[in-house]
Amino acid sequence: MERFSERFVRLVNEQISGISWTTLFLMVIAAILLVHMAVLIYSRLKETQVGAGKEILWILLAAYACFLFQITFFNREDGSRQGIFTDISWWLKSGTFEMSDQMVYDLLNIFLFVPWGFLLALLRGRERALRKLLLVLCYCFLSSFSIECTQLLTHRGYFELMDILTNVAGGILGAVVGTLFMSGGRRGNKE
Repeated sequence: MERFSERFVRLVNEQISGISWTTLFLMVIAAILLVHMAVLIYSRLKETQVGAGKEILWILLAAYACFLFQITFFNREDGSRQGIFTDISWWLKSGTFEMSDQMVYDLLNIFLFVPWGFLLALLRGRERALRKLLLVLCYCFLSSFSIECTQLLTHRGYFELMDILTNVAGGILGAVVGTLFMSGGRRGNKE
């Protein structure tokens, strides 16, 4: 029987095997340039300065969006998958945590959105924690829903309700870590 770590590594390798690292690199370079241009234009129009930290956060978010696109669209052939699945994973409904490929996929979906939620929370700045978490929840839902709809329309993936749920869970987890990180940083500055 395959151990969890072996199964996890095998499925991660399966997911990243189709990524074009050259395309990802070029997408990230383009994202960096576009974000920088947008910051320059915004600064000129608003006659205000955007801090370097905020610009770096926007660049990291854009770069991670490029990675999400590579994972969810570009590493799959057009027309290779289609369908709508609204089932909740059987392992979640049954309460048994027997390791299956689906459970690992669900964990990978959670991990995929943790950085997304973390960066979105940092971009929200010093907003109240509950408001920040609710907004990140909405952003993660909209991001995941958009990915699932695009996968369905392009036949590059299935529309799966469980993907949306796990992506949002990962985004919230990342937002909680980001919010704690921000509040910890403020306490450190006050001392």
